[in-house]
Amino acid sequence: MIRKREMFTTTISKDLKVVLKEYSDKTMIPMSKIVEVSLRNYMHSN
Repeated sequence: MIRKREMFTTTISKDLKVVLKEYSDKTMIPMSKIVEVSLRNYMHSN
């Protein structure tokens, strides 16, 4: 089986995690997906 995803660990501020969790709960989008899309957008903007 070929995996298309890899586990990635990082550290963020507690405040940011709270906001991320609230947004995830509200939108029902997994936190990992929010982070992935955010990183892609950030990388493409520079």
